[in-house]
Amino acid sequence: MVFLGKYAENLLSFRITGMSRGCYEIPPGRVNSKDLLGLFHRERRFGEAMEILVYPALLNMEDRDLAQHYLMGDTRSDRPFMPDPTRVSSLRDYTPDIPARRIHWKASARHGKLLTKVLEHTADLRLCVTLDGDSFARHRLSMERALSVAATLTVWADRKKVPFGLISNVSQCGRSGPVSIPAGSGPSQVRLALEALARAKLPVALPYGEFLSQGKRLMPRGATIISIRAEYSPRASSGGRGRADVGRASWAGGFARLLV
Repeated sequence: MVFLGKYAENLLSFRITGMSRGCYEIPPGRVNSKDLLGLFHRERRFGEAMEILVYPALLNMEDRDLAQHYLMGDTRSDRPFMPDPTRVSSLRDYTPDIPARRIHWKASARHGKLLTKVLEHTADLRLCVTLDGDSFARHRLSMERALSVAATLTVWADRKKVPFGLISNVSQCGRSGPVSIPAGSGPSQVRLALEALARAKLPVALPYGEFLSQGKRLMPRGATIISIRAEYSPRASSGGRGRADVGRASWAGGFARLLV
């Protein structure tokens, strides 16, 4: 309540702290005026309803073990070229210093000896972050943690100037359809991603498997796909709640191959 004298003016400012992620609607403003005796009363509405989006909390990158060597391609730092598991140039005999995951088992069976893949190198890092909304429906307590992981990844990619996309089958508050942001970069890319994560809600817009089949066009060939889902673990806490789990996959033009 503010007391004003004759022809007086006053400007009020309010700071709003977002305590919980989400999309909130602020109704139009309303001003009431009364005289000291309460004999005269006036009310005026002004402005229009507006939205306030509270982004997910950001995590320390080390909390999710997202070191650069877990990704494919160059992040413009001290590792300019890295082997790309989606691009096989030839085969060679296996030696103990080669990781077992590079063994080409079919070719080894045909030739009667262990053969490994010789991978091409790439300097083009692209990310596609996916969230499995179906798993959040089963473990709702893990959803906020998973959204924070996704938000942290998008902010990291934006700072490193790495093109990234974001897809999920969750619904969006105030929007129709699931989250479908094609891989790209630029000033608006991270804003679009954070706004979509702020609007994320359940129930899902459509099943995750069906959504991925429709969303293949959003996954550029050779991109690193990071899949985030809630996974139930009795040891996750004393209450046996779910936890957010991160998987990494490489997109090889038609299928996603889970690596972790």
